[in-house]
Amino acid sequence: MKACGTVYLVGAGPGDPSLITMRGMQLLKRADVVIYDRLAPVALLSMCSTDAIKIDVGKTSDSGGDGQSAINSMLVEHAKRGMNVVRLKGGDPGVFGRAAEERAACLENGVPCVIVPGVSSCIAAPASIGLSVTQRGISRSFMVLTARGSDGSGAEDLDFSKLSGVETLIVMMGRKGLATICSGLIDAGSDPNLPVACVERATTRNQRQCSGNLETIASKAERLDLRAPMVTIIGKIASEVGDDPIAASPLWGMTVATTGSESLCTKLAEQLIASGAEPIRCPLIRIEIEDLNDALESALRKIEQYDWVAFSSSNGVRAFFKHLASLNKDCRALSTCRIASVGEQTTRQLLRHGILADVQAEVETGARLAETIVESSTAPGESVLLPRSDRALQTLPAKLGQAGMNVTQVAAYRTVALVPASYLVDQINDSADAILFASPSAVRCAADAGFRYEGKLVVCIGETTADTCQRLGIGVDAVADRASAAGMVEALARAKASSTGVAV
Repeated sequence: MKACGTVYLVGAGPGDPSLITMRGMQLLKRADVVIYDRLAPVALLSMCSTDAIKIDVGKTSDSGGDGQSAINSMLVEHAKRGMNVVRLKGGDPGVFGRAAEERAACLENGVPCVIVPGVSSCIAAPASIGLSVTQRGISRSFMVLTARGSDGSGAEDLDFSKLSGVETLIVMMGRKGLATICSGLIDAGSDPNLPVACVERATTRNQRQCSGNLETIASKAERLDLRAPMVTIIGKIASEVGDDPIAASPLWGMTVATTGSESLCTKLAEQLIASGAEPIRCPLIRIEIEDLNDALESALRKIEQYDWVAFSSSNGVRAFFKHLASLNKDCRALSTCRIASVGEQTTRQLLRHGILADVQAEVETGARLAETIVESSTAPGESVLLPRSDRALQTLPAKLGQAGMNVTQVAAYRTVALVPASYLVDQINDSADAILFASPSAVRCAADAGFRYEGKLVVCIGETTADTCQRLGIGVDAVADRASAAGMVEALARAKASSTGVAV
């Protein structure tokens, strides 16, 4: 019988997906099932495994969503099937997140349950507008309350006589009852001029805010049509609020589609989230390292006969050494060969296998790698082994052949084109501000899938990918200086700055 899984009640943070904890992100990536709330950042779902079951149980204050008992049953049912379950909640699961109820339901049914804290919006919303909930000389304490009770009660049922003397009051789920709360506090003796600030969708691209006092804030929020989810800060600390949200991240507010292999899409998503963007993860290729084929085996068994082994990608390095190990060989087999690499990523991958490249093409194209090898060769007709993708472009072997070198190219791995789900294509076409292409194969897959590019920034990982875009009539806004996730995100920041006229 399959062992019981574990339920993790994970705090997703206040809205900005980069504010999830490292522990929460690790669990999310490994989860078999993710059961998420309405306030959990959608971008975090792109970090889940593609095999993970994702279940939306979002609830609003009015209606909809699954009832709590149904959610409890869902957690227990999936865990008892041996699955690890992440219950993804907005903010912190212990702050009006029903963590105690869900944990109790799990434990009563013999299911292990772990609470993973998150950043609550009661702290993050004030911080997003430059406020600290405690401040020396102004507020040495704060109180957090919900304006909506589990029994259906609202703000009118609050005991304002106990609340009027609180130094800093943080009200959550209080949009509907804002006027009632303010008038109740005034009636209980609070100063009508006491500063108040309201923040809608704190830390997200849709953040809005307004400030005033107990007498004016309700009408201001109504006039600006501020909506839930909203956090209200009442107290002297609210007097120092500006009128604009803080959004210093270079890609703040952008929605960016990532293509390439699943592992690269995941790295890109992490970089984008850290830069303030919301990723749409859309893997368009899969790297498959299959069993050793005859041509590659023959080349590996006589590897010492080659003058050069040239690697044109980090995937080629990984596949090469996996196949080499299958023949009980390691890096020592390359002691008589010179090693050529393209770019920093490929060179770093070689170092992981104990190999320091003799030459590295700084410009990450097949043509430049060929030129680098030819310039460094010591005799005419030297032999070069190219372990590559089965779909690799022929520029590299053609240039080497034209220079009189003897070229053997072997398929070390396969690049498999993926057909994206139609909903992903629609989401990218409708809402993406930018598309990142990490390989020529991904560009061709996107063209076949019907991607549209009007009004979108297009960034490529290298010149070869950019050339493929241009051949297909796709305009390219930027090419990464480094063939890496970080390099692509940096290129996107430059492209955005260029399009807006703002320096990075």
